[in-house]
Amino acid sequence: MAAQIDDIIDLSHPARLIPVVADSKKEERATSILLAAFSVVPAFAHDVLSEAGARIGKRSEVKCFTEVTFPIQDSDSKGRPDGLIVITQGSKRWSALVESKIGTSDLTSQQVETYLDIAKANGIDSVITISNQYASDPQHHPVKVSKVKTRSVGLFHFSWTSLLSRAYVISESQAIEDPEQAYIMKEVVRYYSHDSSGVSAFTKLHSHWKDACETIHNQGSLTKTSDIVQNSASSWIQLGKYLSLKLSMLTQSTVSIALSRRWKSNYADYFSDTCDQLIKAHSLTTQLNIPNTASPISIHADFTRRTITFCMTVKPPQDKLRPTAALNWLTRQFKGKDQENILIRANWGRNVVMIAPLDVCTTCPDMVIPSGAKTLPASLDIVMILELNARFKATKSLVDEIERHLPDYYDKVGRHLIKWIPKPPKITPMKEDNGDTPLE
Repeated sequence: MAAQIDDIIDLSHPARLIPVVADSKKEERATSILLAAFSVVPAFAHDVLSEAGARIGKRSEVKCFTEVTFPIQDSDSKGRPDGLIVITQGSKRWSALVESKIGTSDLTSQQVETYLDIAKANGIDSVITISNQYASDPQHHPVKVSKVKTRSVGLFHFSWTSLLSRAYVISESQAIEDPEQAYIMKEVVRYYSHDSSGVSAFTKLHSHWKDACETIHNQGSLTKTSDIVQNSASSWIQLGKYLSLKLSMLTQSTVSIALSRRWKSNYADYFSDTCDQLIKAHSLTTQLNIPNTASPISIHADFTRRTITFCMTVKPPQDKLRPTAALNWLTRQFKGKDQENILIRANWGRNVVMIAPLDVCTTCPDMVIPSGAKTLPASLDIVMILELNARFKATKSLVDEIERHLPDYYDKVGRHLIKWIPKPPKITPMKEDNGDTPLE
């Protein structure tokens, strides 16, 4: 296999940071710049490629190529990948083909399966695809392919925005000490941030979102295999990923989608459960993990009420005995902060939920305490609710509203909220052994 990879390298061209290609070839230019940055900025390569199964150490050598040519290829195959990545560390070598799309061009199942076949035939470990399509996790590919094709070859996907987000976070975090590498990363960010690069943001949900809204409003039925459900769920998943990337750049940290172990290992389960939630609960939810926050930020779309709810949840402090003390512990965290449009929702179990504005709870915690309650609430939510009405079914306006209010919610709640942590135990003098002699 090593000799085969060497033959491919000999027939290919090194990726260039400043590629000499026609102005119309945005795809080739974007890919070449990305791969060249991988070659010269190890921190960037590690951050991205480690999620595609690559093992990158301090002594790893990363080489990237474009205009990839194969010494052996099926004559019927018309596939020619946009790039090749080869990582060598000692005697171990990992490789991946890269196929990219730019602008409004989307990947297709046939294309992806063709490159999986080529990778297998040439002893290449993985296929990495890049486009303006979003995936909740690199292992969750936006295009359906035969499971047989991925048995021996890994398949991973990154959106251009996710790569831009990672490049931005790295360039602003001072993680790169080499000034030349830092300069390169800032130039990469500058290029992909420009409209002419072909990197586009997530601007609207699928048109079937409106159909889902109308069906639910008219009390119609939704089926799991229908295009309405599948496309609505898919676009919601893509929106969640886009929001995590936007928040990553705003906070200069790595914000990710909160996925259970089952969901992370199996996108089909994640997608199926998302469709089930839309059908059974007439709602959709995504959660964002932000480093060092008290809880994930939940974004909940309610199709019946036509609302979007941002929510963070904490447990009440267990060293408090009275419910008012627990509420005061929470409201004190926001003393002197902007409390506009923020609500406290206390969950008491047995479907008992009480909600009131944060500023009201600050002076009157009894507003969210049931009459006669003597125990602590099961949990406390800090929420912002957007009453969108007709705008809820407007595929572009809904994205705009969520994108505009999410940073506001994080600024008001996410960066201030702390969770309760038990205090360390005190040293208690030990009792004497027999009443006369202290224990030693």
